[in-house]
Amino acid sequence: LPPPTMAMMGAAAALAAGAAATVVALQNKSCFNVADAPLVPVKKRASTTTTLSGKALCRIAGMLTAGQRHITLVGDMLMYGEEPGVAEGSVHLQSAQVSLHDVEVTITKDGDIVMLITLNSEDEAAFWAERMSAAAMMSENLPKLFSMHCRQVQHLGQRNEAFETENKNMTKLLSLKRREFTEVERKAQDSAQVAAQKAQETMELQQRVATYAELASRREADIALLRQEIQEEKRRYQL
Repeated sequence: LPPPTMAMMGAAAALAAGAAATVVALQNKSCFNVADAPLVPVKKRASTTTTLSGKALCRIAGMLTAGQRHITLVGDMLMYGEEPGVAEGSVHLQSAQVSLHDVEVTITKDGDIVMLITLNSEDEAAFWAERMSAAAMMSENLPKLFSMHCRQVQHLGQRNEAFETENKNMTKLLSLKRREFTEVERKAQDSAQVAAQKAQETMELQQRVATYAELASRREADIALLRQEIQEEKRRYQL
């Protein structure tokens, strides 16, 4: 395997600091053999943050003897090396169990001890154990949190689609109601025009009836006058 580059180490540290679970360190079953391990300088960059560093007695799986190592915790990656700032190997803390006993911190993965770290005091050991446990827990829970976030986003997307569909249906219904209202309004206007026309016709008819009544009254008066004249003529002939 090729040795990791500075860009890879910087990217891993940046993702780990941002709570992203990314494995970028080269490791064989979470450990390196000192004889074969490439030395990688560990330097701070603007995009990386070293969370914790120190020196301790380390017993690493695959190594015959324990030795003093400079250890650096960056996100969920625990890097170690004989010289400060140089990493000869690393342990990815995802799915790892961190236990504390007196001044010893044990890192276990899949039931196997990956690394045993002996600190100078119980307080220092407790501090390291707490920080590594937090890093392991963050790395363990991150996929679950990401999955939950994806489900929430998917749920919101489904709700948004349902809202858009309902909005389209409401728009169609509103357009239909507007057309119905326009039709009713048009019919109302037509009915008003018909009613006005009927009222005009009724008025004209009433005027005609009044005229006919006046003519009938005049005719009756003429008939009455004619009858009177006839009666007078009859009396004149009788005399």
